[in-house]
Amino acid sequence: MEQVTAPVAGAQAIARAARLLRLVTAGGAEGVPLQELAEAAQLSRSTAHRLLSALKAEGLVDRDEESARWMPGPELFLMGSVAAARYDVCLLYTSDAADEEDS
Repeated sequence: MEQVTAPVAGAQAIARAARLLRLVTAGGAEGVPLQELAEAAQLSRSTAHRLLSALKAEGLVDRDEESARWMPGPELFLMGSVAAARYDVCLLYTSDAADEEDS
């Protein structure tokens, strides 16, 4: 479920990091290579790597040393677990599917 919102002035790094988090999460447990993430996020490899490294330092993403693929980190799991108590994920996806059918 990719969320597209209007950019907030002065918050470009946050928007870019959020985009990378969505892409990493969409890649699942097998992870996503840096080049693929950079291209999908429309960022240079160095910018994507810098942002991913900062997210890794916070535990939001992890990098498999063998494959060099990026995947969701433990802190992201903990945050999602807390958020799950507030949101009915099935309802969110059902709502998104209904919106797509109306289009």
